[in-house]
Order: sequence, then structure tokens, then C-alpha cells
Amino acid sequence: MPGVPTGSDGLGARSPVGRLLARSGREFVPLRRSFVGRREGPGDPRPPLARFVTGRREHALDLLLLAHALASAPPWDVTEYAETWARALVIGSPDTYAPVISENWSWIESEGLVTSERRNRRRVITLLIEDGTTDPYQRPTRDFFKLPHAYWTAGWQKELDLPAKALLLIALSRGTQFLLPARQGADWYGISHDTIKRGLRTLKDHDLLEVSRKRKPAVNSPTGFKIEHRYTMRPLGPPAAPLAD
Repeated sequence: MPGVPTGSDGLGARSPVGRLLARSGREFVPLRRSFVGRREGPGDPRPPLARFVTGRREHALDLLLLAHALASAPPWDVTEYAETWARALVIGSPDTYAPVISENWSWIESEGLVTSERRNRRRVITLLIEDGTTDPYQRPTRDFFKLPHAYWTAGWQKELDLPAKALLLIALSRGTQFLLPARQGADWYGISHDTIKRGLRTLKDHDLLEVSRKRKPAVNSPTGFKIEHRYTMRPLGPPAAPLAD
């Protein structure tokens, strides 16, 4: 498995993103499960995470997650230059920092997940509830999961692709051990079963997910049994270093 060096590439506690995260005074981000799972009621039944995935909005997902990490106290807002966001998340190049970051924040705002206003050259981002209902943000006290800051400081934000990031969030929302049938999971989370399989495979390839298989009776199966996959999350530590030649 390829390793991720910790140095000038923007990783670690002293990196641009590490210095931003240090201001939050905590080591994880609380996220409501309604961000990843389907909700009842009017409007788009897909959870917000599914809309990031189907819209191929990886940069937008990275921005929103980091905003939740940084806006750690009332009034739940964060004010930064576009260049600061871009350098922290390694998005774009100096020539494209401003338009890329601006366009993605505008999309996130259109999804009802933040509000924003301009303050000179900086943009003030204020969180809304993660389910996309546009309700004012409050710190979750129940039905939430934790995204460790190691997601950024250990390099996983750069190492994982969008399907794997989505499945990482889903896995964290389900607990240490869980079942996730690809086809039923597609209905639960609003993303395709192929995306679920790709994301799970990537997490497994990066040693973030352990898979055990158990044969169970199944009267509707031609073989009389089915294979049940049970997943176990491993700690979100740094990626393994590459082996020396």
C-alpha cells in the first residue's frame, strides 16, 4: 500500500490544515447520522452525503467537513480566505484557488448546509444542521458519530477518493462492527451499490476495514446458504509507510 509522507506535502500537526485544526480545541468532529442516512419528510429523500457523491463534489465534501471541524463553538462560523481553504485541503493551484473554493461554497450553500457572506476578501461560513433542512446549527447531543482529526493530519483526506470518503463516513456512523449489504445499503444511503462496493474495497485495501465472512442458511439461495460480510473499523491512524527497496 502506498504511504503518505508527512512533511512539505501538507500533512501533520504543523501543516496548514494541522494548524487550523489546533484552534478547535478538540480531536474529532461530531457529525449527525442524518448527514449520511436517509431522512423522512418532504423534499429530496436522499441524505446530503449522497448528493455530494452523485454530484461528484469531492472538494465540496472536504470543505464542509473541515468547516465543521473549525466552527467548534457558537456562533458556529469560520472566516478564512479562499487561499487558506485551498492550501489546507490541497485543492487547485494559486491561479484557481479563489474561483474553485468560491464555486464549491456556493454549491454547499445551495444544498442548505451553510450560509455565507462576504467580509472584504474573506467569506464567513456559518453552519446549518447537517441534514439539509436549513435549520440553525446546534452541537449534536445524540445520534451522531465522530470523525477524528486524523482524517486530515494523517493524510486520509488526500489518500482516499470520493467513494472511499463516503464509505468511511458511513462506516463511522455505524459503529465499530457492522453489516452493510451493498444493495440494501444503496437504499439506506442513496448511493449506488457499485459505489458502496468500491468504497469498501478501498478502505479494506488501506487496512482501515477488516472483513470477516460467515456462511448462513438461506432458503431462497440455489446453494442453500449465503455469505454474510461483517466489517470492523480500525483506528484512523496514519497510512502505512512504503517498504524500502
